Parts: sequence; structure tokens; C-alpha cells
Amino acid sequence: MFVSLQMWDIAGQERFGSMTRAYYKGAMGAFIVYDVTRPTTFQNVLKWKQDLDTKVELPLAWGGGDIPVVLLANKPHL
Repeated sequence: MFVSLQMWDIAGQERFGSMTRAYYKGAMGAFIVYDVTRPTTFQNVLKWKQDLDTKVELPLAWGGGDIPVVLLANKPHL
């Protein structure tokens, strides 16, 4: 058994919104990362979570429903 990890950074940019379904395909979990120095990124967390919930779900063999999501706070290195 092996685990494949892919990380996609769309930087919350609206121009990539229509492409997220392709990025999410086959996902079994996700990280949502916001920048603690930019309050607007935290304000968008719920929108990003709702986008995930509408476009991807666990396979029925895994119980179906929403994929698990971890919220991470990030601070740029100074």
C-alpha cells in the first residue's frame, strides 16, 4: 500500500475557481491554509470549505460524506 500526496496552491485566486474540481478529484482529505498577517484570507476560509464540500466527497466504501479538512494558520518567514 502506498499514499500519494499532491499539494495544490491556488492562492485563493478567483480565476482558478472553475478549475478546483479537477484539483480536488480523488481527494480523501484537504488542508485549508490562511495567512495570519492577511485577515481577508481567514475571512475566505468558509468559502473555500464550502467549495470543497460541493465538489468532492469520500467514496461510499469510506462512508461517503465530506472529506476531512484541516485548517492551518501560516505566517510568512521574515
